[in-house]
Amino acid sequence: MTLSASPTKDGTAHRAPRPLSAPALQGAAAWPELRALHDAFRSTGGLVAADHLARLLSHRVAQPISCLARWIVRRQVVHVPARGQSWLPLFQFQHDFGGLQPVLPAVLAELTPLFSDAELAQWFGRGHVHLGGAAPAELVASDAPAVLLAARTDRFLASMW
Repeated sequence: MTLSASPTKDGTAHRAPRPLSAPALQGAAAWPELRALHDAFRSTGGLVAADHLARLLSHRVAQPISCLARWIVRRQVVHVPARGQSWLPLFQFQHDFGGLQPVLPAVLAELTPLFSDAELAQWFGRGHVHLGGAAPAELVASDAPAVLLAARTDRFLASMW
């Protein structure tokens, strides 16, 4: 994602995400995992670089850089390091960028012991059999209990192996 300016009610510029452009993904062949993840999350807002996300959060969150860094270090958000920075799927944030989707901490608590950061991103971006083939990212906001149950099921199955 990149940022574009759009006026707010009071006429000031407000930064809103828009999809990554071709120039923003130059060399995608060298970064196929970034392109694949962006495509996986396209229907839920795509990916945004951490520095851009901090700007979006600044309208709603005190000290957005510290807040975002804390979320990343504590693995409270899904992120993928690539191209020298962290990239975050937008599905995990409330639409007004006031915080995280409420179910996210519980889902991540189930999955972070099992998966690397990249594997977590893939889990959220791929269709899941327990969600009728839908990707968990597509249902986080609309069917949180089902996403949490899918995460718990995967944790349980992983413990069996």
